[in-house]
Amino acid sequence: MRKEILFRAIGQIDGDLIEEAGQKKSVKKRGWIRYAALAASLVLLVGIARLTDQKLTPDRAKGPSDVQPGGMQDDEIRAGETQVEETQIAETESQNQIEKRPVLDFTMLFDGMGFQGIMAYEMPELGNPWNETDEIETLPVIENHSIYAVSDSRNIRIEKERYDEMLSWTSEVATFFGMEDIKPEEKREYVSISNGEIEIRVDGDMQMRIHFLNEVSFPKEYHATNSATREETYELAEYLIGEYKELFQMKNPQIAIADGDYSFDAVRNCNEIRIYDKGDTAVETLLNYHFEYVKFWISNEGEMSYMDINRRDRTPVLGEYEIISVEEATKLLADGRFDTTYHESEFPGLEYVRDVELVYYMSFIDDYKPYYRFWVEVPAKKRENDLNTYVAYYVPAVETAYLEITFN
Repeated sequence: MRKEILFRAIGQIDGDLIEEAGQKKSVKKRGWIRYAALAASLVLLVGIARLTDQKLTPDRAKGPSDVQPGGMQDDEIRAGETQVEETQIAETESQNQIEKRPVLDFTMLFDGMGFQGIMAYEMPELGNPWNETDEIETLPVIENHSIYAVSDSRNIRIEKERYDEMLSWTSEVATFFGMEDIKPEEKREYVSISNGEIEIRVDGDMQMRIHFLNEVSFPKEYHATNSATREETYELAEYLIGEYKELFQMKNPQIAIADGDYSFDAVRNCNEIRIYDKGDTAVETLLNYHFEYVKFWISNEGEMSYMDINRRDRTPVLGEYEIISVEEATKLLADGRFDTTYHESEFPGLEYVRDVELVYYMSFIDDYKPYYRFWVEVPAKKRENDLNTYVAYYVPAVETAYLEITFN
């Protein structure tokens, strides 16, 4: 369980550090810079030290008659020289790999308004497939080429190859819904098609929205309203996979259920259903969950109005970076080295942390980078109806040697 992992991580942090974190005032803008060059220099120094220890002495260059009993023979000397050369090459390659990975600016560029939070009586389950037991040592940082990075929609440009891909995908889905005879409408930033009951739209980021203009009702045996349990929502998700799996193009579709949050007047929203493809590795699964997934939008009355299918680009990769542990991330959080969209009150302290996820923050304007997202209960936001507010605090998941960051 992630919460057990989190409590264990918090328990490993010094009590004085927790007290200090609880007394911190809201985080001011600060610089926190570590350089990859430092890590590269350390690797080089270690390599030089090892080579010095293993360097052949003049005695080892003597002929066989000069070698003392139990000493090294010529073939052993040559083997030692070869081993030193191979070690030197390997360490040089390792150094080059470090130097190829750029120092990253992890100052977060948030889009949208307000702050990222969840309102509920207890911290809900979120459905993220990540678990600390997953063998994830490195994760890619991916360059973002979102068409929405430009401020003016008139400046949006989509390459012909991508536009053809958008048209092809639209036609495939239109055929599934019996709309193959309808001509797609081609706009600057999207392609769409509609028959008056269903509208399909694909944008240049390969995000498709299927809008059911007449909301879809489900068979009576499925409970889809906002009072549905997780088990009932899971059964509904299995039904949806059976109905629409031809659209997913997934080898091993997995179901992620996120508990519904609450409105200000304590009305619970419907559970969220996300379908993603299980990869061959934990890294692949995590990337699929964030970049290529299907999300169903179901009303509190139990009818479906939208289906979103996402196939965001995962190239080019800027580099593969080592990931820190939850314990290390928790210490950084306690030290105020985090970013957040919430600035109404100071960080309440580690004792209010309720959950943690390994995520990619999906921005339209920033490159895709891995973070630990801590969900923290904010006592100052507790409402009179006893609803709690849980706010997202982000800590970079990449080793600090590769970070250049300014926290606000």
